Amino acid sequence: MEWAIGTSPKDIAKRIRVLIARQDSGDVTRAAQRLQIPIEALHHIEETLTGSTPHERLLLLACVVRRYDADACWLLTGSESRSIADLPPDLRIEIAGLLSEIGNRIVADYWERRPPPSPPS
Repeated sequence: MEWAIGTSPKDIAKRIRVLIARQDSGDVTRAAQRLQIPIEALHHIEETLTGSTPHERLLLLACVVRRYDADACWLLTGSESRSIADLPPDLRIEIAGLLSEIGNRIVADYWERRPPPSPPS
């Protein structure tokens, strides 16, 4: 799958590896536990970003953004959110759509993992 957002899955994978190196001392097992995803998804990040279903790709990206507290725009483009205005309009629209999908996945993940409410006393 070719991504139209102007950055390759290889570039995104490189940024994910930077986060793993900084926050998990390069330990992929610890990173997989942090992200709550299979370790194979991290061993083959590029394949996860290209060959997986859209749901799996979004889940990986959403987990990285949420659990590393990463700037989603930086993760996708290599530029921080405040630099998004410098991108061409068509690219901004595509990034905004993908950021929206990542945000929706983060919200869904939150609701799936949230403990059920306690019954009233």
